[in-house]
Amino acid sequence: MSMRRLRLFLGALCGLLLGVFSASGQGLSVSGYVRDREGQPILGARIQRLGDSTRRVSSGLEGEFRLEGLGRGDTLLISHSLYQPQRLPLTRQPRLDSLVVQLRERAVALAEVEILARAPIAHRFAGERMTELDVYLNPLAQADPLKAVTALASSTAATEQANPEFRGSPAAYSLVTINKVPIESPVRYSGLSNQGFFSLFHPALLDQQWVYASNPPITAGKALSGLVDVRSRQRLEASSTALSLGMAGVSVVRSQRLGSPRSFVQLYGNAQRSDLLTALAPESYPELRHFSSLDLGMNLRLQLAPRLALQLYSYGLVDAFRGVTGTMNYAGEIRTRSRRFFSVLNLRHSSERLGVTTLNLGYDRKRPSLSLGLLDLQQRAEHAYLSLEHKLQAWGMELEGGLAWDGHYYALSGQLPRYPGGFAPGAPARDAAGRGHYGSLDAYLYAYRPLLGGLLDLSLGLRYVRPMGGEDAPFLSYQGMLQLQPALGHRLLLGAGVYRAYVPPALYATEGLLCAAQGLNLDYAYRHGARQMKVSVYLRQEDVPYDSSWRLGALGQRERRELPSWGLEYSWEDMLSPRWSYGLALSALRRQRAPLVAEQVTRQEWGYFAKLHLQWSHPRYFTASLAYLAHRGPYLAKVSGAEQLAPGIYVPCGLSWERGADYQRLDLQVFRYMSLGRSMLTLYASLSNLLDTANVRERYFSPDYSSTHPLYLQRRALYLGAMLQWH
Repeated sequence: MSMRRLRLFLGALCGLLLGVFSASGQGLSVSGYVRDREGQPILGARIQRLGDSTRRVSSGLEGEFRLEGLGRGDTLLISHSLYQPQRLPLTRQPRLDSLVVQLRERAVALAEVEILARAPIAHRFAGERMTELDVYLNPLAQADPLKAVTALASSTAATEQANPEFRGSPAAYSLVTINKVPIESPVRYSGLSNQGFFSLFHPALLDQQWVYASNPPITAGKALSGLVDVRSRQRLEASSTALSLGMAGVSVVRSQRLGSPRSFVQLYGNAQRSDLLTALAPESYPELRHFSSLDLGMNLRLQLAPRLALQLYSYGLVDAFRGVTGTMNYAGEIRTRSRRFFSVLNLRHSSERLGVTTLNLGYDRKRPSLSLGLLDLQQRAEHAYLSLEHKLQAWGMELEGGLAWDGHYYALSGQLPRYPGGFAPGAPARDAAGRGHYGSLDAYLYAYRPLLGGLLDLSLGLRYVRPMGGEDAPFLSYQGMLQLQPALGHRLLLGAGVYRAYVPPALYATEGLLCAAQGLNLDYAYRHGARQMKVSVYLRQEDVPYDSSWRLGALGQRERRELPSWGLEYSWEDMLSPRWSYGLALSALRRQRAPLVAEQVTRQEWGYFAKLHLQWSHPRYFTASLAYLAHRGPYLAKVSGAEQLAPGIYVPCGLSWERGADYQRLDLQVFRYMSLGRSMLTLYASLSNLLDTANVRERYFSPDYSSTHPLYLQRRALYLGAMLQWH
């Protein structure tokens, strides 16, 4: 090889190597996710090249980020106002396309106190944490915080309503709290057809909500099955107004800062009428004749002093419903009216040395009425709650203790059928007048301690309850949970507990019923980026109340029977591509059904729930999602004959249960976000029950019980709406 050729070869080689090193050193693309200690995504974390504030990005909804134009020798700086900043040298990372950065809470004393005050002490053991964005983006939620819970594998709600039901337990066994105060029946139009089954909480007022499917922490009150711990917004970064217009009504939310981000007020109003829905598609709402509602809400937070904060959450509702339905051997018009007001007040003092002390006050007043044939009932229900709690960090633990008083009052007036099933006008009636009250004084202590350098988390809780009045003796509820986190993104939770609590009275009753439950659950969760997997197995045994009026001949008499159950759950979520995502949730449970009459013998049966969703999203166009839900059909009343007591008055004989056909439903949702300067416009459309499947809700009989007639859940229905938000 000549000297000239050697020079050309070396020059070309040096140029090639210089180009490669230059490209690899200054053209790298780095992507990954930012998580907290529990593997939850951190929204709004800032990722930048150390020493260069011009090249930075913020983490998205799932904690994801992507930063380009970096060199292999660069160092990333990841920071957030609530977490300790972290430096990440790229030379030490084997891969740059799937980084997972874990941030820890700030070690500053005041920040620790703020975190201690903001999150429930048991949040580390929650099965799910949801924010406002999680609710809006959930394909099954319909922008409702409690309906978002139905997408979980642990949710076994089979009636298309928003009231949470977990792992086969009745809705009355689960507790919903707002800012540490229990709210009974937190839904609108409870007990009617599907239309209007929405919670009392607006997602714009939501900060976070934690969901516990089993072994609910005893700090939140008395629950037997599950808990949804809802917290209203604690900070407001900017004032804004949101106006929503849909086929059923209009709503407005005004969020106004009062100085600092920690002092603000949010005002909410919503008016609904069914006229447009029934005029455009009467076949979609066969049982609906008319409904209207007006509800107003307020979330006020005032930072009275650097360590003293006041929070007031108030809500009022007036609604009316008219339709047609059937029950037992009667079919005809049904009318309901309701007036409701509740208010929750929290006064919180934070101290760097002594911890956080909170006073919680709650008052809830309801005036529902129901008219169905001969049945004509007016109920007055009042619930008052008062608790004083204190949280602190000491001896390497977080401790919370408190005292609580919980009081309920019910009054009933109107008339009831004298005979079971005798709802027809003109049938013999009896006076429904009655009143009752129940309540308790509680004391509880809950402790959390990390072990082995954070590898294990241990919690223990004890609640002593002393009933007020009646013949019930004092009792204890207690629980323990152990959580193993062997690696980032992996979590194994073992929980066990024994609980006793009052189940609210049925529509025809005025006294709560004291029931017991015990449970054991083992949950595994894995999370890496957008990929999530959860596997659970649980055992439960609980008292289940049932209406024994068919044997006693008087509506409202309830008894209870101890019934066992166990089940398995599996869920998976992942991205197919940057545009496509999917998820599935499967559960199987074996449970014994409560009897219709005391003499009836029921057996354990298998049930299943299958939930799937597929979503396509493009920021320049729109987002579309398909959601499919299937489960076993409802239990329907069955009779073997009827006895005629008087002309036109029949009483059923041989009452029992039988399964209806399996439930299936496919929903389509499409929405688009459009940025208009400082405003955001959202257009959305939903097509519920796309295939118009006739899912039976219940059935009623002919007057002499010789034939049956089905009642259906939501048929195919189109809903259109828009929301405009501006700052």
